[in-house]
Amino acid sequence: MAMNLRQKSFLFVAISVTLLLVVYVGLSRFSINQSTQRHLQDRKQAVDTAARTLDEFFSRGTAKIDVIATLPLLLNGLQTIAQETPNLPTFDTLHYLTYKSDVFTAGLFIVNEQGRIIWSEPRDQLIVNTEYPPFNQVRDAFRVESAPNITLIPWESSSGKNEILMAATLVGGHDGAVVGYVIGAIPTSHDVITAVLNSRPNAETNAQLVTPAGLVVAGTNASRVMRQLPYRERLTEMGKTSNSGVQAGENIVAFKSLDRAPFLIVTDEPEASALQDIRSLRSLLTGIGIFSMTVVMATLIFVVRSFMRPVELLTEEARRIAAGDLEGRFTTDRSDEIGVLAHTLEDMKLRIRSSYDRLLQSEKMALMGQVVAGIAHELNNPLTIVIGHTELLMMKGVDEKHRQPLTRIHDGAERASKIVKNLLTFARQKKPERKLSDVNSIIGKTVDLRAYELKVSNIELIVDLAPNLPPTLCDPHQVQQVFLNLLVNAEQAMLDANGKGQLSIRTRRHENTIKVLFEDNGPGIPPDNLRRVFDPFFTTKPVGKGTGLGLAICQGIIAEHGGRMTVESTPGFGATFTVELPVVTQVLEERPAAVEVPATVPRARKVLVVDDENHMRELFTELLHSDGHAVMTAGGGREALDLASRDKYDLVITDIKMPDMDGPAFFDELKRQNNPLAGRVLFVTGDLMNPQTLRFLETSRCPWIAKPFEVTVVRDTVRRILSS
Repeated sequence: MAMNLRQKSFLFVAISVTLLLVVYVGLSRFSINQSTQRHLQDRKQAVDTAARTLDEFFSRGTAKIDVIATLPLLLNGLQTIAQETPNLPTFDTLHYLTYKSDVFTAGLFIVNEQGRIIWSEPRDQLIVNTEYPPFNQVRDAFRVESAPNITLIPWESSSGKNEILMAATLVGGHDGAVVGYVIGAIPTSHDVITAVLNSRPNAETNAQLVTPAGLVVAGTNASRVMRQLPYRERLTEMGKTSNSGVQAGENIVAFKSLDRAPFLIVTDEPEASALQDIRSLRSLLTGIGIFSMTVVMATLIFVVRSFMRPVELLTEEARRIAAGDLEGRFTTDRSDEIGVLAHTLEDMKLRIRSSYDRLLQSEKMALMGQVVAGIAHELNNPLTIVIGHTELLMMKGVDEKHRQPLTRIHDGAERASKIVKNLLTFARQKKPERKLSDVNSIIGKTVDLRAYELKVSNIELIVDLAPNLPPTLCDPHQVQQVFLNLLVNAEQAMLDANGKGQLSIRTRRHENTIKVLFEDNGPGIPPDNLRRVFDPFFTTKPVGKGTGLGLAICQGIIAEHGGRMTVESTPGFGATFTVELPVVTQVLEERPAAVEVPATVPRARKVLVVDDENHMRELFTELLHSDGHAVMTAGGGREALDLASRDKYDLVITDIKMPDMDGPAFFDELKRQNNPLAGRVLFVTGDLMNPQTLRFLETSRCPWIAKPFEVTVVRDTVRRILSS
């Protein structure tokens, strides 16, 4: 029999409440178990910390005893000890070694084999040559076959001042017999031991220092001191599997074996008081669970009965949109939350449609960026040829009639070269890499990218850059992205409002901060929008004109650099965006050491030029001939290898990207053949966007020149290499 909607609704409520109850009970038990485990872990960490402190404390004593026991003067005087003559030549040394010891505050003694004291610190002539009371315990401890070099022995004094004795044997004579003992006495009431034990979690916790046999050496419970631990069998069982642990039961017991001493730190506390908070938590969770289930059940019934139908309609419309149908509409006549949801979904649908259009546009722009980068790279060679030949012509000497046109050609080519460099810099896709950068230089490159658009849009640009602005550690490409975004935003705002405008870019240093201000005379930002300009997806532009992400991304970039972005605006009087970057110089940028260019031109040499473009070979040939060098050319790496094997050259100038055999392969082959020309290679490239090219130039350690270049740069580099 099919169930109607009401029956389905109540069945849904029953199943939902049951599942929620099961989940809640499971989570509650998990929370209680976690709380219990945290409590046990806290106790374990407490004894671990106490054990580390005591290990360090006993280690200091062990080191002191070991130094004394192996002191050469003392070992040389062992025969004196055997003769019971307390005139060791090392007494003064021992005094300085042990003066005011922070470990052996109950005294340090040298005892002979007969158990008599021959030296003590602090010095006490009254006890010299008297019997050391716990001597028999010390001697018996070393007679055990497996006794260590330095032994710690608890001693219960008849006076009630219990001590821990740290002893080492003194071996003398040719037969290696024991002729005495070095004994340091540590009171069980020592400040360090007392402080460690009193660092227990609460007053109901007993903390004690225990021997492996279960004897309590020191503890916060005085009735247990020098007595067997009540639960030593349980402790022994726990210690069989690990040197530390915690266990719950009638008492919560935590222990840790010391690494530097034959003792354990043990704490115990009644479980009833220790887990009282957890029991309270269990009661609280039970009450919350009952109340929550009641509320959830009532809420589910209300939701199912009141909102089922409109939600189904909205869901169906959402499914159509998910299937690609963006023409439908979320409509409802309700004014409550369902109505708000419908309007929100309708807005989301519009944004999805807009985002889809922007995605297509972004893909086009990404492809265009790759094409532009490729074109910019290809422009390097013809620009190099134009710049090089114009410089060579002007070097040869031309009359004023021809110098001016040549200068204009050269300046135009330089301008095109600068635009190409800026395009390559801005289009470069790479991981964020921070280095010491000049903010003024970044602004200059950013302005160059938009200079023409600003000019034709009748926007006056005022650039006021503070001189001597310090460099700071940043990612120049990310910072340029921020500056370009602010510049374009100001440009669009002024054009939309007035069709023209004035943009001022200023840099200032304030204490340890660099401030960059972008001030426009556009329409300004209304007060209601001013506080939301950095919110993601907030935009006042029409759909398809802006994503509302630009300023949010910019603010995130500046925040990652440790700076901040702020905005000030008065409606009708423009807006001012301020970027603040901290001056950070912890990582210094590696710069090549300056090499002085020789004053005299080196004698004529033989140079091999390798390039797949004939015009580039001709340019280098003419340039090198002007300095008197003999030049041979090759159109690729294989031809160059053949020439290098048949003749000797003083220098090879080669391009990196060539179709036959490229520059790196040619260089590697020279090295494989042990050709001395491999040490005199000058690379020329316009492919600095390629990470592989950059890595090769860094690893090869060969000099290189970037295209397009000036003739003087090539000439000076060649002279420097040939003169080295």
